[in-house]
Amino acid sequence: MFSSKSRKISAVAIVIVIIVAAVGVWWATTPKAPVVEKPVNVRFLTTAVGSGWYLMGAALAEEMKKVLPAGSKVEIDPGGAAISNVILLHKGEGDVAFSFSPVGKWAWDGVKEAGFDEKMTNVRLLATGLDTYWVPFAVTKEFDKKYPIKYVSDIKEKKYPIRLTTWTKGGLGEYGCRLLLREHGITYADIESWGGKVFYLPAEPAADTIKTGKADAISLSWTPKHPTYTDMMITVDMKFLPLEEEVFKKLSDQHGFTRGVIRAGEFKGVDKDVTPVLGMTTNLLVKKDLPDAVVYAFTKVLCEKKDALIVAYKPMEVFKPETAWKEVGYPLHPGAEIYYKEKGYVK
Repeated sequence: MFSSKSRKISAVAIVIVIIVAAVGVWWATTPKAPVVEKPVNVRFLTTAVGSGWYLMGAALAEEMKKVLPAGSKVEIDPGGAAISNVILLHKGEGDVAFSFSPVGKWAWDGVKEAGFDEKMTNVRLLATGLDTYWVPFAVTKEFDKKYPIKYVSDIKEKKYPIRLTTWTKGGLGEYGCRLLLREHGITYADIESWGGKVFYLPAEPAADTIKTGKADAISLSWTPKHPTYTDMMITVDMKFLPLEEEVFKKLSDQHGFTRGVIRAGEFKGVDKDVTPVLGMTTNLLVKKDLPDAVVYAFTKVLCEKKDALIVAYKPMEVFKPETAWKEVGYPLHPGAEIYYKEKGYVK
């Protein structure tokens, strides 16, 4: 017969064995944080100098240089845009890139009208929800005084000779503007036939067309507190045009735009909320075969150095790492998944 003391010791030993076994199973099945062991060269696709993506990308690159092995390089390439960046990633001509949330479905499905000749299956998600962006339509109050305008539909109805600035072709800013106009039955050719003009420019030159009086309206992608457009709004009195509900619903249902709101006080002259406008957010993408260790390091820095990144790019205040993994058209990269599982965000 075993004594009471012996039985207690045996019970404790069994519990310890069970705990050790459970820990062993957990250790064996939990992905381990990969480590970048050798210097790497990373090509980071952003967009034009002075843009929000450029500022955010430059800040992220600086933080990455602190954690990558000595001799590593993170090269910022400012020549791309939301759509062209995805194409370059797919072709292996970039490693990391910014794009916009609606682009995911177009890219994965290979929507030709959006600029994709094939399905962009070599692209993976690192994080979404980095900020808030809109594709609004704004006119100068000087133009509004001469040609009264409440909605974009007035341009077609009255065939206004409007001079419009949008983003360079290959970016969602331009494609979003084109879709917006198309829902109102307007093409760029129509605008020119009515005596207007269309400019295709990146951030700073685009804003300059308004500031110098060369353009009457602007419709491209921008974000709250963007310095270039904040300065433009201070320099020139402007008016945002909300979308009619039925137009917004079509663009949202068909193309994935969210309901954007430009809040009162966001820019000079905005004395009440303007909604709906086309809304979206920035995604951080990577090429499919970028090593897990590099993607893990990027994900960790992005999520854990948020405060430092906000100093350079204030709109990133809305970024929530706990939901940054949610699919937006692309599968999540395994390196990013390891980090999100490690933090308990992904079960």
